[in-house]
Amino acid sequence: MKKGRFVFAAASFLIALNAAFAAAYLDPNSGSLLLQILLGIVATVAIMTKGIKYRIKSFFQRIFNK
Repeated sequence: MKKGRFVFAAASFLIALNAAFAAAYLDPNSGSLLLQILLGIVATVAIMTKGIKYRIKSFFQRIFNK
């Protein structure tokens, strides 16, 4: 199994080295797309942090209220 992973990694590396030049073009909609992605990530992290904070708080309340 490890040999298969090595062969896959080596083949992927060689294919990546052989990639042709790619000219990138950023149109005006690309900026708004990146902004939406960033805002989505920030909102997700904020909600996850709030949920984790609530679980930790309720855990300690259960321990110390007994």
